[in-house]
Amino acid sequence: MEELYALLDWVTTGQLLGPRPRFVAQFVSPILDGQNPRALAEAKVLSQEKAMELKKLIHPVFLQRKKLLVDAVEKEMKLTNKSEVTVWIPLSTAQRQL
Repeated sequence: MEELYALLDWVTTGQLLGPRPRFVAQFVSPILDGQNPRALAEAKVLSQEKAMELKKLIHPVFLQRKKLLVDAVEKEMKLTNKSEVTVWIPLSTAQRQL
């Protein structure tokens, strides 16, 4: 979840998820607490709710493609091979501190 935060924080210039401590308190802690095998039923429910809330929040900027869908689209459209370009961008001071 730390990687997710770092990427989305950078992409949205901190506007989507807010400050890291708030993200941890609002999403990371409840989600991870509920995944503990010894978690209470309430914590498990809260974990699921927070995971769904986070999914809805990031949906507009996070595109997730399933392999089956990608394979079907490639067959249908005869897509060309993917090309990748690496662009190095220096981190801000706040990002380096993460």
